[in-house]
Amino acid sequence: VVAMATLLLASGCVSTTTGPPESDPNDDDAADLNYQLGARYYSNGDYDLARDRLKLSVEQNPSHAIAWSTLGLTYEALGNPRLAEEAYGRSVRVAPRDYKIQDNYAVFLCRQGRHDDARKYFDRAIKAPTNDYAERETVISLGGSACSCENFIRMIDENVGGMQVNLKDLNARERKGYRRSR
Repeated sequence: VVAMATLLLASGCVSTTTGPPESDPNDDDAADLNYQLGARYYSNGDYDLARDRLKLSVEQNPSHAIAWSTLGLTYEALGNPRLAEEAYGRSVRVAPRDYKIQDNYAVFLCRQGRHDDARKYFDRAIKAPTNDYAERETVISLGGSACSCENFIRMIDENVGGMQVNLKDLNARERKGYRRSR
């Protein structure tokens, strides 16, 4: 009886599969969740937590290009340009036809003073195919009217700052109107 039980237990341990283990189908969902958390931590200025979540995201899904790009931004914010460049480079290799990824890397290269390298990625961003024509036209028009990377970055910063001010004004008016209608 003991010998039979041992034989049954031992036969349950034998695997008939060969090759690398299949990836867990939940890894993509987990990678997306960790990316979203990392992006939120980044936007809140908590770069250490952002880095940890984004690293986990790209471990779970090495093809998650925007997670790689956001990891590059995070390393840049943490003052580590070498790791930032590695992450941006990986994002470009994973998604060579994504204009947002190309643009993010180009802006990083500008901030590093590598204007000739940046111009190559700005050009790729402009030429990349997309269905989001309105956003791409904005990138093209701002990039095309900038005579240097610094001007391009300044223009983007000014536009984003203006949008934030307009949003604050709009929110204030909405809150004021909401209080009156009560």
